Amino acid sequence: MERVDYGIVNAVLKTLCRENGIERDRQAVMQVATLLLALWKQGVQEQDDLARVAREKLAEATSIAFDVDTEQSSPDPV
Repeated sequence: MERVDYGIVNAVLKTLCRENGIERDRQAVMQVATLLLALWKQGVQEQDDLARVAREKLAEATSIAFDVDTEQSSPDPV
């Protein structure tokens, strides 16, 4: 297995955190970093590809979370 290039991962991490406004949310930053490292281990190792795939995964996770929140706040059908 190829070693992790933390320069690439860190650059993408900073970009994604800035784009999503989570620079000061330590837990959210750690979640993005964990996602990036998992993607790296899956073979996504080019900076542009890593950023693109991570954005897709984050958008998907946000959509799922939004759907769950919407379902929970919806009134029960009568």
